[in-house]
Amino acid sequence: MTSIVFHYNVNHRVDYTCRLVRKGVATGAKLLLWVPKEELEQLDRALWQLSPIEFVPHCRSNATGQVIARSRVVLTSVLTPTTHGNVLVNFCECAPEDFTAFERVIEVVGLDDASRQAARQRWRHYAQAGAELARHDAQGRAMQ
Repeated sequence: MTSIVFHYNVNHRVDYTCRLVRKGVATGAKLLLWVPKEELEQLDRALWQLSPIEFVPHCRSNATGQVIARSRVVLTSVLTPTTHGNVLVNFCECAPEDFTAFERVIEVVGLDDASRQAARQRWRHYAQAGAELARHDAQGRAMQ
């Protein structure tokens, strides 16, 4: 069963996602980052500049098949049935149609109202599909 974790109260989504990806790579996961087209360049650049001593090797989904096969992290703005990875990091405002193709889905939710409202809709979508849901407060506050 696919587990879904909502990382909410994320102040800087790009920076947070870069650190999350770095941790995922360290565990041996293969990650697919689903990013809106207009934010793809920014996230790609941030991964290149993350840290001079902790480079996160990655590529975009339009790379050659060999490059994608060797990459632990692939960025895409379009999900297809043949997408790469066992962990999906969702940077988009909608839920992926076939989230069960992944072992785990990580939802990155910002502080703004629009991001929170879209996350609530995705939560309901996953819950209705019977997914295992969890929350992670990125600011480390206790839930009230």
